[in-house]
Amino acid sequence: MIIYEGKDIFLHYYDGDTDYVVITFDTEPFEAHERFYGQKVFEKRNISALGFTSRLSSWYHSTEMEEAAKLCNDISKKYKKRILIGPSKGSYGAQKHSKRLNADSVFLMGPRSYIHAGQGQPVPELFREYAEFAQTLNNAPILPEELAGTFFVAYDPLDHQEVINFDLVRKNYPSAYAIPTFYTGHYVAYSLAGTDNFQDTIEALETQDVNVVRKVISRIRRRHGNTFAKILEKYEAYGKHPLLVYRLITSEAFKKVKNYEQVFDSSDKIVMLCYHLIRKGYKSEASSLFNFYLQKYLLKKRFEIEDNKFIVSDVVDLPYLISFHGYNLCYSAQGKKLVNCRFWHENIIDIPLRLYQQNGHYKLIGLWNQIWVELISKDDQIKIRPLTNQSDTNIEIIFHDDMIAIKNPKGFVTADPDSETRINTSHVQEWELFAPLSLNYPVDLTEKLPGAEQIDK
Repeated sequence: MIIYEGKDIFLHYYDGDTDYVVITFDTEPFEAHERFYGQKVFEKRNISALGFTSRLSSWYHSTEMEEAAKLCNDISKKYKKRILIGPSKGSYGAQKHSKRLNADSVFLMGPRSYIHAGQGQPVPELFREYAEFAQTLNNAPILPEELAGTFFVAYDPLDHQEVINFDLVRKNYPSAYAIPTFYTGHYVAYSLAGTDNFQDTIEALETQDVNVVRKVISRIRRRHGNTFAKILEKYEAYGKHPLLVYRLITSEAFKKVKNYEQVFDSSDKIVMLCYHLIRKGYKSEASSLFNFYLQKYLLKKRFEIEDNKFIVSDVVDLPYLISFHGYNLCYSAQGKKLVNCRFWHENIIDIPLRLYQQNGHYKLIGLWNQIWVELISKDDQIKIRPLTNQSDTNIEIIFHDDMIAIKNPKGFVTADPDSETRINTSHVQEWELFAPLSLNYPVDLTEKLPGAEQIDK
């Protein structure tokens, strides 16, 4: 429940049955009035907790904190210990108010020790006030005299910026303990996520014993799915060893890893893996992974399920055109140009293009407003028209083993590293080719298209 409500700061309280209380500082403003960091775990495990949230994204530098902190102390004084937890931006608040809140333990994840006024946005109705507030911050450094408690700082020693941030904490508070969390990057909390993991972490923090905390955090991190995902990303394994990665993440053994599903959180990474599988000649494996991912993770998040079947308007299994960064080639109906889009994004004006074979001629087609359209080059521009039986598209599909190049009268179509799409590249390199990705392999490129009865005979 909310026990303090200001224009910026909210203080939430859950009265559990523990003799200690956890005090958290959230990072995001958009649900500040509805929830606080760790709330679901606290309620599930009946852990007493107080949670600060900020609608203004003020880094808890608001003048309202003084009144909210007094109320927090009135409640927390009945508990034996006060454990402060702050991830990322929230760590600034946990540090700055640690003495004010009589902290016993302070746990910082991916800490921030000075304010980045340009990072984070408030709820829209407070944007003007945030802009005015941000001008007054002047980085607002944390002062050593504001700190108290046993500090445990979880950070990634392999990330240069995170090392700098840890050093700033240690400069202010030399007794702060380092808790190395290799391969987590800035978002340490992602590699410690999970109800059991969070509870184990809290119980370790209650001991205020650095050896206990390090042992628990290390065990959680090493067995966490997010850590595997970060390792694969750091060593560019998706591109260098796609078959090995495929076999790892689809194995039964990998499913025993805690929170293994986090490997599938990024559609970009999974579709990129499919791209590299095709590039290496593993087309069947790419389709298998794509099918598995689409049904179990991506579609499940976006579409209702009826009779165990996904409700999708576009059920034709024709290959998408995937670029090296895991985006698919689309046509923007609004911009009237080719664009690269994150896979299965929800922008209806961008039409995902598919590879189609008609009367021995390859075309790029898409479904727009339930009408099949084809890509053409006309008057030095890329356009679309309703799908016809003609072969005068002026778009040439050139196969390079399992990859394809797309050529029009102005040159080749390529996707730049910054995701910009060009139609006038003079020649293509291997990494600029597109990978045709379908749900099944082999795929029938001449499949009958539902709703395409309008095609001119």
